[in-house]
Amino acid sequence: MIHKNFANTSRLIKLMLKRERVISSIWLVILVLFSVSLVPGLAQMFSDQDEMATFAQTFSDPTMLAMLGPLYDANSIGGMFAFMMLLWTQIAVGLMNVFLVVRHTRADEELGRVEVIRSLPVGRLATSAATMLTVVFINGALAISTGVGIALMGETSMSLAGSILYGTLLGTFGIFCAAITAIFAQLCVSSRTALALGGITIVFSYILRAVGDMPNEYGDMPNEILSYLSPMGLLQRSQVFVKDDWLPVLYVLLISAMLFAVAFALDRVRDMGQGFIPAKPGLSRWKKIEKTTPNITSLMLSVRLCKNAMIWWLVGMFILAASYGSILGGISDFIEGNEFYGELMVELPPELMNFQEKSFVSTIAIMLSICGVIPVLVTLFKLRTEEKRGMLEQILSGAVSRRRNLANYTIIAMIMSVLTPFISALGFYVSALAVMEDPLSFSFFIENLMVYVPATWVMLGVGTFLVGILPKATVACWGMLGFSIFVMFFGRVLGLPEWLEFTTPFGYIPLLIIEEINWLTMVTLTGIAAILTVIGFVGYQKRDMIS
Repeated sequence: MIHKNFANTSRLIKLMLKRERVISSIWLVILVLFSVSLVPGLAQMFSDQDEMATFAQTFSDPTMLAMLGPLYDANSIGGMFAFMMLLWTQIAVGLMNVFLVVRHTRADEELGRVEVIRSLPVGRLATSAATMLTVVFINGALAISTGVGIALMGETSMSLAGSILYGTLLGTFGIFCAAITAIFAQLCVSSRTALALGGITIVFSYILRAVGDMPNEYGDMPNEILSYLSPMGLLQRSQVFVKDDWLPVLYVLLISAMLFAVAFALDRVRDMGQGFIPAKPGLSRWKKIEKTTPNITSLMLSVRLCKNAMIWWLVGMFILAASYGSILGGISDFIEGNEFYGELMVELPPELMNFQEKSFVSTIAIMLSICGVIPVLVTLFKLRTEEKRGMLEQILSGAVSRRRNLANYTIIAMIMSVLTPFISALGFYVSALAVMEDPLSFSFFIENLMVYVPATWVMLGVGTFLVGILPKATVACWGMLGFSIFVMFFGRVLGLPEWLEFTTPFGYIPLLIIEEINWLTMVTLTGIAAILTVIGFVGYQKRDMIS
């Protein structure tokens, strides 16, 4: 009976690995390079003990310790590396695994792929088993590659055993996220809900750990038990590069195995295409409106499809902005102890040297604005996702035109392009209000973030152009965004030519602390965005669907 349930699992593993050869390879390369490449940078940044001591003092604030966790060793590069990098890399690894599991379970079931596979001599649980083993293989490859890569950097405080443990901590958290998401894939009817719950799990794990790691006025952590209840906090107790304790890894792997067992049990009794949590019924009050005003109904459907991602992106942007706002209370010490941000910040003229807080806000506003483009493009490209899944046929076969359908997602994306910088400014201001004796005005934060809206519209225009004219090339828009992040955020640190900034729309936006707004430039950027959008609408009306 067991053999029958898992028949041909090995063939499914080969199929899944073949499907993952591009997506997961990109994830692995980025994650490994991100971890490995920062080792020599930290070694250069903390070239002596005084710089380490200054940095440790800067981040001794309770808010920063809650953000990053306890600093177990402030006297070694390895201890500083784990303190600064482990949590954020774990979050990225967790997201990779959430997407991976949903992609091969609930999403494939929605598209009918699992039904086709089960029509062959394949066991009932073979899909879940193959997904689990694929997860283990990919996270194992991540752990080994990261560990060996860090060890090869030759930093004396980062031994091979400690480096392998660091990589294993990443892979272990990824396996845990995959296991809990496998359960959500069985409970939920839609892949969107499963993805949302997987993301919520990562956020909840982080918040639970943050509350547990929050020290009191005496430096103690009275709620540390909460950190042990969080897999993220528990793995941090391995004290990698300090004590190298493997016991937390074994605990989390054991919990993950039990979660996978629950997912198998649910998959065994669940009907194909169904979930244990029923889908919400449609909005009955819109049935009468649908007959008379189908355009309004199609807009509400687009909002409903995008709302979960929109909400979580807004929450994430608020938290990200608030984390930077918490630094404003001791910005001078932070800049002195952090060479990277010191080089990143714009040089102020002599008469503005006492305005470091404003310079920091103007600099970070660039990063927040570019990151704010991501939810805008995600919202727009949701249309392309629905098209590839064949979900637009019923909508377009009715009274809703193609242009109206594209307009729905464009309107929502436009709203996000304004709402995201507003929420970021709010997070920045609320956090600064709590730590600064003389806080900056809310209008200052709004101005520094809203000024980038025309550049965001250009990116939205490029996305609309690609959706309408070259739908298969929408990935180029993400490449353009990545190039903008590299040039605008790392170009000054790496000493790249200044003219490279003008190859992105964000390079034309002034830093308000030293420049005034050039309204001709703003109108020009808006005009370019409008032209690209119109061309996209014309192309979308004429081209074939799923092309």
